[in-house]
Amino acid sequence: MGESVSRLLVFAAVSGLFGLSVNLFFGSILAGGGGDEINKIVVKDEFSPAEELHTFSGTVLVPSTCHDLTVRVHDFDADTLILVFESWERPHFLSCKKRDDLTPKSFRAVAFAPGWVEVKALFDGRFVPFRLITSTSEDK
Repeated sequence: MGESVSRLLVFAAVSGLFGLSVNLFFGSILAGGGGDEINKIVVKDEFSPAEELHTFSGTVLVPSTCHDLTVRVHDFDADTLILVFESWERPHFLSCKKRDDLTPKSFRAVAFAPGWVEVKALFDGRFVPFRLITSTSEDK
């Protein structure tokens, strides 16, 4: 009787560890690997052909409410603009509720370039896919 209880306890422990391992592994795959939501960026480009002015705007998700966002436009070459998104944590002396919730931050940036220029996005040092919605404003 004691041997069967011992085997039952060993079986329960091994199956529990196996279940936990499977849950952690497949759970992270099903959840998208954690952090992919940050890289879902939609950028609106209002282009003024008379001035060759691009006004980029939109919303980006940063890691928490304690993070802020800096956006700048970098002229990579004559044919390419790079939107550089950098999230950074505010200094500790500011009061904020430290949570792991993704937080939306709005941005706006301008650049002078022709209408056919290619636009790429860099988020915290990594090139990320994004959706660019372009509209042309006609001067009156």
